[in-house]
Amino acid sequence: MKRARLICSSLMAAMMVLSLTGCSGRAWLAKLKEMQREITRGMVEQNVSQSDAEQKPETFDVLIEALDKRDRELFKSLFSKTTLRLADDLDKGLDYIFSIYEGEYVQTVYRNYSADKHYGEKITTLINAIAVIQTTAEKYYRIRYSVWTVQEKDPDALGIYSLDFSECDKDQEGGGGGSWIAGITYPEREGAESVAGKIACTMIWGDEKYLREALSDELLATEGIDRKVTAYVKDYSTIISSTVGDSWVRAGDDGTYVYLMVNTRPRTFIVARMSQEQPDKMSAMKVTIVPVDDSIPEQGIEPEGTGLDFPKFPHPPHDPAPQK
Repeated sequence: MKRARLICSSLMAAMMVLSLTGCSGRAWLAKLKEMQREITRGMVEQNVSQSDAEQKPETFDVLIEALDKRDRELFKSLFSKTTLRLADDLDKGLDYIFSIYEGEYVQTVYRNYSADKHYGEKITTLINAIAVIQTTAEKYYRIRYSVWTVQEKDPDALGIYSLDFSECDKDQEGGGGGSWIAGITYPEREGAESVAGKIACTMIWGDEKYLREALSDELLATEGIDRKVTAYVKDYSTIISSTVGDSWVRAGDDGTYVYLMVNTRPRTFIVARMSQEQPDKMSAMKVTIVPVDDSIPEQGIEPEGTGLDFPKFPHPPHDPAPQK
């Protein structure tokens, strides 16, 4: 409505200018139509320039170009400096993508996105995008990714944060966005991504079922686990769904660990150890409260043994715990 009012005001101003110049008849009408086209074109250009989704139109186009050329470096160039630093398994993700991609791009059959914008002294915009494409091999692929298009708080985060690429049906739709974990999804790390998502959903929705779904049978069998799950959910259901912190996976001789930085107040740093018997579940989780201006401790952040280890969340007086 605001845009329509602005166009009308511009047209009225144009009519006044033309009447003062002495234009009349067909010449007047022709000039009016031309000015109308210029005004409309200007409004469209303004609208596009203000659209965070369109500020980086090359992201999707470059993804397609990198796929067709099988160009790993071009593909990597779209990721943020933060992701390139956190995701030491990015090449494994690229290996997976290029192993399943057949043919060359023909058309986009579905595309959508959502945007999370935050205004203030520092402006940020996170786009959660999805596209389904068809190739010359008569294959369909779904591309889901999360990309920071505006990031004044942390310029190193500008670019793609996480991306998921998979073969799909022609009529595949759904929501956009990549994993909570930085980098590229591939089969061997899907269990870790599932656990990270369930921990995040627990904090977003305050529902115990999400956390329980992430616990291994071994962890569920530990003494007092029901009480601990309830206490954790009560204290830590303070996150908003648009929050994305530095999250990554590390696999070593002592197991696979999931690291999640949650941008609550104060910040919550979570480390989950994946179960060796149940690769899609965790056998332990430890939570560390990190003051806003402090760095993550280098020691004592990984869980030991089997269990849930977390301090009572220190809700500040001005930000009380949510009412249940």
